[in-house]
Amino acid sequence: AIFERFGAGSFFIDFPVALMGRLRGGPAKAAVFASGLFGSISGSATANVVATGTFTIPLMKKTGYRPPVAGAIESAASTGGMFMPPVMGAGAFLMAEMLHMPYAEIIKIALVPALLYFFAVFVMVHFEALRTDIGSVPPEDRLSAWTVFKAGWYYILPIFVLFYVLFSGNSASLAAFYAIVSFLAIMAVKYFGRGEFKRFFVTLYAALVDGGDKSLIVGSTAGPVGIIIGIALLSGLAFKFSALVMAYTFGYQWAALLLVMFATFVLGMGITVTADYLILALLAVPGMHEIGIPLIAAHFCVFWFSQSSNVTPPVCMAAFAGASLAGAHPYTTGFHAMRFSAYLYVMPFMFVYSPILMPNGFNTDVLYCWLILFASVFPFAAGAMGYLFGALNALQRALFVAAACLLVFPSGLADSIALALCLIVAVPQYLKWRKLTRAPAAVGNTIA
Repeated sequence: AIFERFGAGSFFIDFPVALMGRLRGGPAKAAVFASGLFGSISGSATANVVATGTFTIPLMKKTGYRPPVAGAIESAASTGGMFMPPVMGAGAFLMAEMLHMPYAEIIKIALVPALLYFFAVFVMVHFEALRTDIGSVPPEDRLSAWTVFKAGWYYILPIFVLFYVLFSGNSASLAAFYAIVSFLAIMAVKYFGRGEFKRFFVTLYAALVDGGDKSLIVGSTAGPVGIIIGIALLSGLAFKFSALVMAYTFGYQWAALLLVMFATFVLGMGITVTADYLILALLAVPGMHEIGIPLIAAHFCVFWFSQSSNVTPPVCMAAFAGASLAGAHPYTTGFHAMRFSAYLYVMPFMFVYSPILMPNGFNTDVLYCWLILFASVFPFAAGAMGYLFGALNALQRALFVAAACLLVFPSGLADSIALALCLIVAVPQYLKWRKLTRAPAAVGNTIA
């Protein structure tokens, strides 16, 4: 609340727009970047959509994106803010408590999956811009990235303070305290230097009121969730649910993931994502652990699946907010948002079947895994968007998606098959594209 009231949110929106504006599909790419920056200090997908989408969605529509697509891109990107460190919503703090791990360790583990998600949305946005022939931000709406950075670089400093205090072995609450104090000190220098004493204290008061309001949301959630958890534990339902996970999935991890995904989807229609995560972390995670899924991976699976209610119809609050700002149909926006946030549903399988979470610490296998998973984004995005060097038919899209899915499994054979599938589709596409691009030049030379 303090960051937003003192203008940090505006900087985290203006800077990405200035930086990405000249690229093809610039407004949408700026929305992805801005949502990642703003989400790293927000922890609320809907608030992220409203804060960044107010500016980015009209800009996307102006450059040619259809209203539901503009709202969907913003919704998908804003949902990523819920698992972008350092602030990952209340669920991440609960995860640290349940796993008895320092919050800094949770941040370290969560960073690469979050970057992979945003990279996937970014690449899908790029292919969408190519498919629909959308250009960059109009010159009259462009800002100088250097000018914007010079005007607000100090907003970044408290984030470095937060990371430094966290990774020095201190608690998350102490790190947040030092970050807030450092931010207020910077703002005091800024406002007092201009003689704006009254404005500083008025803004601080408004920020404290906002912070109190937001804390009430957490408190109002904790009461009902506590009752549900108490009933589940005292009645033995928690243990029965774990037994059901094992019984109905026959010990197959992929089946357990599908069951948990469905459970988070159903619960997410009626409660907040934090409550959704907390309930299933207590009910489903023990059963997942019993069939061989590591505890940290099980918690991250539930945490990511719980965010799907932001973009999955029929109840998808982030998509509804994006649709409202875009002037589009909520469900149309929601289904488009599902497409752009596809890695939200895929990532939990990576947590289980690949070493992306560094279960044995960082090593060369983890580095190779990261490189392969980032490379898998390109065939997946091409298949999801239906475009590479040109439009893809249904078979080509299916082959690309299959190749991307094979790359999830850390196997030399799977990687080889995936590469072969990609080449089968990409090489003819490239040759056709090259022939078409050379044809006009050849005609021009003939006429000359």
